[in-house]
Amino acid sequence: GSRLRILGEAREIVGIAGDVLQQAGWGSFGPMGRIPTVYIPAAQPGPAGLTAASPSWIVRTSLPPATLQKQIAAAVVSVDPSLPIANFRSLDEINVHSLALQRFTAVLLEIAAGLCLLLSTAGTFAMISNSVAERTREFGIRLALGSTAGRAIRNCAMSGIVCAGAGVIIGLGLARAGTRFLEGMLYGITAYDPSTYIAAAAGVMAVAALASLVPARRIAKLDPAQTLRHE
Repeated sequence: GSRLRILGEAREIVGIAGDVLQQAGWGSFGPMGRIPTVYIPAAQPGPAGLTAASPSWIVRTSLPPATLQKQIAAAVVSVDPSLPIANFRSLDEINVHSLALQRFTAVLLEIAAGLCLLLSTAGTFAMISNSVAERTREFGIRLALGSTAGRAIRNCAMSGIVCAGAGVIIGLGLARAGTRFLEGMLYGITAYDPSTYIAAAAGVMAVAALASLVPARRIAKLDPAQTLRHE
């Protein structure tokens, strides 16, 4: 019932369509954005100065694409044999073509993120495992003075887990500050998705716990006298 002025010509609004993601690229809108669009009936003349030199038609059907192409081509020829038909594409093909650059960039980011995760995991495991192993003499003395193996394992592993926890807290803060640069590359998920942060933190803590417990259990099984003599 309302009217909208398009290029100086008033048009009556007969309905409102939902938003359509049709702007591809990277930006604040994400990999696909919305463009203000007005649909004008093909049977009506367009506003002055606005012509559709190469219109596109969207056809919904349950027929196979090859069969539909033949029927559309026959229908066009029956109206005007001189009308050209550029090409036929399914919506899936249009989506794949529109998001080709975004998919390629996303794959590169996934590879880079995977390498970073692998390096950080290996570095965390090696650092914590080495720091625990360096305390072999200390725990040999503790065991010689009557400390139980369970207590030795807890004390040995706790230091590595505490260090990893401090690193996780600092890392989460830095990640939250840096994700604003990735907001335009995310689709279907927010830059502050809690499940992603929880999964990353849990993964680091699991690696830290494993890196602490493995050498701690090995140290706890050693004979204190042999450990002290070796040191």
